[in-house]
This record gives sequence, structure tokens and C-alpha cells, in this order.
Amino acid sequence: MRHTCIATIPESIQKFGEGFSFSNKKNAKKYASKLAVDWLITHNYMPADGTVKFPKVQQLPPLPPKPNTSVPLPLPLPLPSFAASVSSDAPAPATKTSSWASQVPELCTRLGYDTPTYEITKTSETEAFYSGHAHFGGDPRIVGKFGPVQNVFGQKRAKEEIAKELVSFLKDIERQRLEQHESEEKKRKRSSDSSQQEQLSEEVGKIDG
Repeated sequence: MRHTCIATIPESIQKFGEGFSFSNKKNAKKYASKLAVDWLITHNYMPADGTVKFPKVQQLPPLPPKPNTSVPLPLPLPLPSFAASVSSDAPAPATKTSSWASQVPELCTRLGYDTPTYEITKTSETEAFYSGHAHFGGDPRIVGKFGPVQNVFGQKRAKEEIAKELVSFLKDIERQRLEQHESEEKKRKRSSDSSQQEQLSEEVGKIDG
């Protein structure tokens, strides 16, 4: 059985080794390769001695070893907890669903006041700047102007600034009423305890007598 090997190179359209056969594959490959090398040397693609220096291939750094999944990873440290204290007289911040202005009517209802009136006027002919305040009409318990603002951009924002001061003012009244109520409750409790103690002492005196 005869073997034939054909070698091709990009520099030539010639098929090296074509038409030659050998008794084994190894000799056929060697002969086809030799013909291709000789052609490259003849056409100055390789040095005459046939030696070729190939550029060194840059080796990539080895990949880091995979973590041992059998060893449990350390749990993250718990975040510190902070206890926030909010004083009762501090106005609650307005949110998207609860604006400052929306809190005013509820506070007025709890305290027994009428809802205040907002007096807001535009202060610029070319820009949307507004000034204003709020008042409780003729209610003699709350007299004066509340939350006055000057040259605030936007009518809605001006109303919110006024309402913010109203919420702070109304919550302060609510806090004072709560403190007064707690103080009166303590006085009544002390008075009740004192009466019970006197009654008990009288009863003990009668028994001893």
C-alpha cells in the first residue's frame, strides 16, 4: 500500500508532494514538508539554513484557585442598630402622600380649632414668586399671622412652607395640653391616695380604740 502526502502554504498555490508516493505515511509527510521548506528558502521566506524563530507567546497568569465550597464562609457582621427618639413637639416630615398642608386640618380638629385661611399673593409679574401667611380668622384664642414667607418660588411650595410652621405651632399646643393633662392626673392620683391613707388611718384608730 502506497501513501501520498500533499503540503500547502499561503505563499504559494503549488501543492508540494503531489505525484509522489511512499511505502509509509511518515516518509510521505517528510518529503512534502521538505519540498515546501525548499520553496520558502528559494523565495527568501526562510533563511538558507531553514531555522525560524517564532515569537514567544505571552502566558496568561494562572487563574485563582476555586474556593473550597465545603468550608463555610464567615457570616457578615450585623449592622449596628440605632434607636431614634422623636420629641412630641417636632413636626412630622411631609411625605409624597402626606404634605404639611394636609396635616393642618387634622391637628385643628383634634385641638378644636377651625381650619386656617392661607393668604398667598404673587410678588413678581414675570416670575412665579409668592409671599403669604395664614390666619385663623376671628378666633380670639389664636390671633396673628402664622408662617409668613417671602418670595418663595411656586404657589404650592409657598403654601407648604406656611403649613410647616402651622404644624409646628399646633403640635406645640398639643404637647402643652398633654403635659397639663398628665400633671392634673398625677395631682388627682396623689389626692386620692392621700384620702385613702387618711381613711385607713381612721379605721385603724377605731379598731385600736
